[in-house]
Amino acid sequence: MKKTTTWVTAVATAILATLASLGLSTPAFAAPEAQPPIATTGNYNWVSTSADGTIAATYSGASGMTVYNSSTKTAVSYSAATLGLINAGEAVVSPDGSEIYILGDNPQRVVVLDVGSGTITQTITLPFAGWIGAVTPDGSALLVYAKTAKQILKIDLSTYAPVGSPLVMAADYPYQMCITSDSSTLYSPGYDQDYTSVIDVSSLTLTTQLPDTSGPYTCALGADDTLYIGDYDSGAIRKYAADGSSITSANGLVDEMFGIGLTCNSVIVGDYQNAGFKLLDRTSLAQTGTLNSVNYTYMMAVNHAATITWVGAYAAATGLQQVTDTNCALANTGVDSSTIGTSVAVSAGLLAAGAIALVMVRRRRNG
Repeated sequence: MKKTTTWVTAVATAILATLASLGLSTPAFAAPEAQPPIATTGNYNWVSTSADGTIAATYSGASGMTVYNSSTKTAVSYSAATLGLINAGEAVVSPDGSEIYILGDNPQRVVVLDVGSGTITQTITLPFAGWIGAVTPDGSALLVYAKTAKQILKIDLSTYAPVGSPLVMAADYPYQMCITSDSSTLYSPGYDQDYTSVIDVSSLTLTTQLPDTSGPYTCALGADDTLYIGDYDSGAIRKYAADGSSITSANGLVDEMFGIGLTCNSVIVGDYQNAGFKLLDRTSLAQTGTLNSVNYTYMMAVNHAATITWVGAYAAATGLQQVTDTNCALANTGVDSSTIGTSVAVSAGLLAAGAIALVMVRRRRNG
């Protein structure tokens, strides 16, 4: 009897130990998960999102815009002609998701779309061709960058009118701009000058520059205003504190850095040359894993809480994709969905084996 009890205890202990090692006896990870992609109007999808991440909008040059509501799981597409445009840059979603600002290249104007009714409510004439933009988190102003003119214009969203004169920039070709949570500071990566411009939003003046060496191109902000800058040339990410001090960096992550995303525990890195995403620890920037996707990244957008990332992809058939963590309350160990599937299968087998063993023991005792 003692030998049998000891053997059963050993089997049970082994099963529990194995489950614990796989993280399944008590869940211990928050693996990022890529949702099924959504079709858009065209290739090369710029992307923007609302503060809560519910509304996402892509714009694809002359092909027009797609607006997706993740709560209702509905997508609405608009042709460029419907919006009164021949070509445009980014479509920027307001923080509350009620409006979208389409930055016209031809004609040179901002088209304001009411999301609820799907109608154009305002057009704002620009002194240059629109390229990229960012809305202050308080919803008071839209900042528009002109690629060819190297200027930034501020638009008052209470009057839908430009404020003062544009700020003339030395650095050209930012691919994304980011504004801090208090709406005070704008970051504009300057690819051809190897620095990121730090701009006071209220006065629209340049306050300082964050030096770089390999083509700063994209940006993302954490909820605490930690800044992540992506370098196109070296595939690197540089991390800065809210005061602008450098924290850490990670180099050689991808071939062509076209997007930085954030979830609760991970930095998501997008590559224009390769499908899928690399996952980094938000604190150390150490790589924790990869995430499978059919998409080649063209741009990424992050909600204000830095928990949801929307990916604007190269191809129209899969042009928009959401990435979130499976459980924000848990720490990320870099376990992706394929690993989870394997772990579940192994664990199920172990549980079945244990159950059979216990039944056999009981039969021996009763026999």
